[in-house]
Amino acid sequence: MLKDVEKISFVGGKFKEPVNMELLCNNGGLAKSALVYGRNGSGKSTIAKAIRKIKSDEVSMIVEAEMKDGNDNIVLLGDDDKRRIFVFDEEYIDNNIKLQETGLKTIIMLGEQVDLNEKISKVEEELNIVNKEYNDKEKEIEKIKIEKDSRESELKKGLKQGWADRDRIIKEHKRNTPVNSRIYDEVMDTMPVDGKSELNAEFNRKEAILSKIRSGTIKSIEYVPKLPSNYDISKIKNLLSKKIENPVLTDREKYLLKVIESKKSDRLYEMLRIFEDESTKSCPYCLQPLETGYKNDLAISIQKVLSKEVEKHRQELRSLIVNKIEIDFSKITELNESRNLESIVKEVNKILLDNNNKLQQKIDNPYNPIEIEDIRIKELYDKLRSSLTKIEKERNEYNEKIQNVEMLIGELTKLNKSISYYDIEIPYKKYKEKKKILEEKQREFEIKREECLKKKVELKDLKARKKSIKIAIKLINKNLEYIFLSKNRLRIDYRDNEYVLLSNGNNVKPSEISLGERNIIGLCYFFADIMQNKETSKAYEDEYLIVIDDPVSSFDFENKVGIMSFLNYQLENFLLGNVSTRFIILTHDLSTMYDFINILQEINKEYGVEYKGKVKKIYDLNKLKFNAFELKNKSLSKFDKRKRQEYTELVKKIYEYASGKGDDYDIVVGNMMRQVLEAFSTFEYKMGIAQIAKDKDILKIVPEEYRNYFKNLMYRLVLHGGSHREEQVKVLKDNMNFYNLISTEEKKRTAQDILCFMYLLNERHLVSHLGENGDINKIKEWCDERKSE
Repeated sequence: MLKDVEKISFVGGKFKEPVNMELLCNNGGLAKSALVYGRNGSGKSTIAKAIRKIKSDEVSMIVEAEMKDGNDNIVLLGDDDKRRIFVFDEEYIDNNIKLQETGLKTIIMLGEQVDLNEKISKVEEELNIVNKEYNDKEKEIEKIKIEKDSRESELKKGLKQGWADRDRIIKEHKRNTPVNSRIYDEVMDTMPVDGKSELNAEFNRKEAILSKIRSGTIKSIEYVPKLPSNYDISKIKNLLSKKIENPVLTDREKYLLKVIESKKSDRLYEMLRIFEDESTKSCPYCLQPLETGYKNDLAISIQKVLSKEVEKHRQELRSLIVNKIEIDFSKITELNESRNLESIVKEVNKILLDNNNKLQQKIDNPYNPIEIEDIRIKELYDKLRSSLTKIEKERNEYNEKIQNVEMLIGELTKLNKSISYYDIEIPYKKYKEKKKILEEKQREFEIKREECLKKKVELKDLKARKKSIKIAIKLINKNLEYIFLSKNRLRIDYRDNEYVLLSNGNNVKPSEISLGERNIIGLCYFFADIMQNKETSKAYEDEYLIVIDDPVSSFDFENKVGIMSFLNYQLENFLLGNVSTRFIILTHDLSTMYDFINILQEINKEYGVEYKGKVKKIYDLNKLKFNAFELKNKSLSKFDKRKRQEYTELVKKIYEYASGKGDDYDIVVGNMMRQVLEAFSTFEYKMGIAQIAKDKDILKIVPEEYRNYFKNLMYRLVLHGGSHREEQVKVLKDNMNFYNLISTEEKKRTAQDILCFMYLLNERHLVSHLGENGDINKIKEWCDERKSE
């Protein structure tokens, strides 16, 4: 619970090591709030960021942060607890207040509107990018589509010149068949095995058959080629290589053998027949008379040469001589396999003829062996049988096709596609490549289109949400009126679905709104934000932990009274509205610290009395407290108002500014110098600025070489101060900041002048107030510069 929180523990930013800040420690009392004074850069804003981290805001510089009770136990906060923690700092203003110029007017966005506006700007930027990508994709698709169409046109041209014409013939159309993408894919799905020339030949053959069928001129093929008997090549080879021994022969028998060798063995057989015939009395060759004995001897010689073994061998050789294969190819020309069969038959017949010649040679000369090489007759016979089988199958199919034209048309259609495969193979691949790229780009295009639609819907929703947000402008305007003591100084109006910022009832540009005015708008919205969606009468009754970092900056000085009055009002309402509500207030301004101390002291006195018609629980006033600290060297120390001197702090700030290190005081340094100079002149000499500048006795204290310089300088200061005060009186604003019309360099020089003047009048006084924060030697250098002038 928030009421249990007493300490803030964190690491990050300037605090490299963990710190445990006892901001709300009770220490025997009831700590309602904590005030922290610290110079700029001391780490006050880091404390506010640590609390932001605890309430789950994104704060990258804070590593860890947690809240603890008085016993150092971690206080676990639920989501509801975190929703009741509010932090006002520069980050809150940056995140919740945005001014945007539109024409001559300024649109103001508050709270969630700021976040939504940033989201809208981001989505609009993203939409522009996606829209550009979308348009680029569209142009790219158009370009690729043209390339794809060009490839498709080339593809169609190839099919129209071949496929479409052949398809017309197959189907007997009057015109070529139309070409479409379905045909492309069907053609490329065929993946033919045969080459284009073979496919063309097959198509032409079958197309001729179809044409004859349609014209009625084709007949069935009844002729069936016969398969030849087996051919024993090994037996032929053996007989041809067989050697028969020559007998012992006389000269006459040797002559007879030569006759055989000269392939005239048949003549020898004829002679044997003649000479064995008893009726033969004379030689039919030489016509000489033949004696019986001579004739018998001659017959015996012939028989010796022509033995029975030789005769048997010759008979075996004759039995192996076969006739060539005879097939009437004219009867099967319509069959595709006939060409292959004819080729095989020619090759077989050539081998048969060659072998027959060798067999006859051996018959004529049985004593002379003949060696033949291995021949592929068996392989050819196998091919021959296979081809004849195919012929028979094809013959049956052919005859069947004559009776079934549709089957033939189907085969021709398939052949047509296979032929067309080669016609469109290259353009089809190019077409498919472009089509694939186009499809990929179209998918990308669709993705971008979806992104565009989503971004447009998202943008529409964001704008609708922004339009539907209702800001409590009545309450904010009331707070602005409270701070500025004017109804029209700054005001927010709702016009044309937008919140418009007006100054003195007129449109105003963002550049005309000061940083201090923007901070005041932020502070007013901050408290309106806390009370959002709550009834005004009950808004203060909830428990809160409210953190305010530097509510009064140097830019707000002229409105300090209004701001402090407003904060007094809010602190009183929240602190008295719920006993558990507490504030943590951080400031770098000493006078603001004093103001808050006074405010909280007065609020504490309200406990135990009737408040706004309600009787509050009575507390022991001695136990009610608030904690006041100074943040220095990364640690908290007790802030003792009695030991703090505002005059001393102002002197130190003037010195810091004069040394070029206090640019943050640029706007308020004039008022600071006037306050210090008036205090110095009053307490030291009981006179004002005008008197101290003219008093001769006082000027005598200043070394002679400086008198005219400071006399004239102080005279000019008084004139500037008087003039500015008159303007402030006219607009009822008294911030005493009479140096707004002087340049930064002149203000720094004036700061040096005032310190030199005080040093020359009372060196000990200035040294004691500056302490270790000032370098007297530097002031002496400034004095020497004035002396030379």
